[in-house]
Amino acid sequence: MTTESLTCDVLIQSSPTDEAAANNSQPRVRQPVQVLRERCRAYDINPEHGYGPALCLEFAKSYRFMKLSVFMSLLRNMNDVQFSDRFSVDSAWSTLIEVKRCTPPFSDNHRFPASDIYVCLDKAPILCLLSTLHCILATPLESIDVHLINEYFNTITSLFSEVSLENNSSAVFYRRDSFEQTFDLNWIP
Repeated sequence: MTTESLTCDVLIQSSPTDEAAANNSQPRVRQPVQVLRERCRAYDINPEHGYGPALCLEFAKSYRFMKLSVFMSLLRNMNDVQFSDRFSVDSAWSTLIEVKRCTPPFSDNHRFPASDIYVCLDKAPILCLLSTLHCILATPLESIDVHLINEYFNTITSLFSEVSLENNSSAVFYRRDSFEQTFDLNWIP
């Protein structure tokens, strides 16, 4: 993976002009994330030890990562839900909440693990699929019909497909080297 994989358009609020303030609208300018990083890098100070630059570290912290083996286990558990049983649906809901509350595998002074594969939960299509599951499981049990049940299991199947190791082109897998390269992080021992 390269830094180009993070480059996307972001809307930035530019300072309002008198005309814009009068119209109660502020102009927006599209700028790639990579350009923003480069602009801020001049003001960024590397730490004495740990991850740096600080701006890149903060950017990486905005994403959630889960160990692939744990994520697969949670998906298997969620695949066993019985929609006729309130306890089973509540258990799937709890599992989904657990996925969303995962702790990051790195910090300012703790390096991303080298030996494990992690899944980024906040990259498309994983985030979209998890959101679909969230919406379905948030539906009152009395309102869940065959269509929603089919959508639930199709979404689980899609998640399995996205995190299969055959899907090498997926931008959701991270190891230490790809993580540090993607987020432009340097480790200072």
